[in-house]
Amino acid sequence: MVEKTYTLKVAPKSKLSPIITLDDSRILNKISVKNNVELVAAVNNAKPGDAIILEDGRYRNINLLVTKSGTLENPIFIIARNPGRATFEGESSLIVKANHVILANLLITDGHPSIDKGVVVLEGDYLRFTNSKIDNFQLEGNDYKWLSLTGHFHEIDRNIFINKKTGGSLLTIWRNDNSPDFHHIYLNQFKNYQDGGGLNGYETIRVGTSDNSQSDSYVTIENNLFEEVNGEIEIISIKAGRTIIQGNTFKKCMGMITSRHGKNNLIQDNVIFANNVKDTGGVRTYDGGHIIRNNYIEKVVTTSNTRGPIVIHSGNSVPGGTTVLNSQWTAYNILLENNTIIDSTQSLLFCGKYTYHARDVVIKSNFIVSKQNEAAFRFDKAPENPLYINNQVYASQLTDHRGNLQLDEISGVTFSTSLPNLTPNQQGLILKAGVGAKDLTVLDNDSTGTTW
Repeated sequence: MVEKTYTLKVAPKSKLSPIITLDDSRILNKISVKNNVELVAAVNNAKPGDAIILEDGRYRNINLLVTKSGTLENPIFIIARNPGRATFEGESSLIVKANHVILANLLITDGHPSIDKGVVVLEGDYLRFTNSKIDNFQLEGNDYKWLSLTGHFHEIDRNIFINKKTGGSLLTIWRNDNSPDFHHIYLNQFKNYQDGGGLNGYETIRVGTSDNSQSDSYVTIENNLFEEVNGEIEIISIKAGRTIIQGNTFKKCMGMITSRHGKNNLIQDNVIFANNVKDTGGVRTYDGGHIIRNNYIEKVVTTSNTRGPIVIHSGNSVPGGTTVLNSQWTAYNILLENNTIIDSTQSLLFCGKYTYHARDVVIKSNFIVSKQNEAAFRFDKAPENPLYINNQVYASQLTDHRGNLQLDEISGVTFSTSLPNLTPNQQGLILKAGVGAKDLTVLDNDSTGTTW
């Protein structure tokens, strides 16, 4: 097999917007509100450049519908004067069907959404939800999203989403047609999403659905902190093409970044600390053209045939062919490059659950140190036409006894049974010069989430 060159075209990286304050130069007029009646009236009469300022207090059982648009130069602002001290409670929802509107500094708690799509629903273009917190906002026994996006060019940044206990993907990107979305989701905290007990629909973030999965989204999800989000196997569920998942940190999460449908997704620079929690994982992928690069994955413990630090899936389509949209599209033309996998079980799993083998997988410059007495590779269905280049692997065995293929050596893999003694750096990462991941950032509570 000849080495291939992979080129991934993506939208330009979005600029990080500044934190919103009442001194924003785009504000032309300030309107103070103290209760639901004043808030609704101000929203209904809003003009470009208006800042509707929520004074401290509880805004209960409100269904706010924003239909007036701002402009690029002068958005409409709905902003708490003091971050976290204007609280939306009870049976409430904030729905924006307009363009250039910013929601900022809000606390949403002690209640539940009034509609399935969530407590915040953004259905226009150039909308932003920022520096806000949604905490335990649900009616147990009912499925609700918390945040839904349709339209284009939305920003979701510097928020905290914590203590979700019910089904309904927390943050859902709806793709009603094949047009790109260009949303930017960054510097948020996603925490303590309760285990769904094996049910679907507990994703933390879902991009699209099967219906439009063979078109490109250009959504970027970067520099977010995920901690103990255990809803289901798909923490981030990608059902679209050209989605970028980069620079995120995951801690003790019982799930995986999953490219479920769609092509040409980029998953890079993520740090995953599984902390030996049972049935955690890293990255799993179906379909074609993906790049999985420069990720750090540590202490994944599982014997599942669909979980592991990196899982490449078999499928129900001939590689490169088509099948039913919501079926399992076989992985092909995948690049796994410069990933580091430390102290884990079945570090690279080729899943054998479906009919067709993965094909044309390039495995280059990865660094693997398996958990003691564990193997590095598990082949339930070995890939067709793989290419291994300059990989360094340390494990008790090269291939896992649970798989259907056992190998003593692989060309392009330098293998040793002597586990190296490696020292973590200041961020707690075990890195090796010249192979595996490099130049990573571990995110924490201070570098993500709200300012308050």
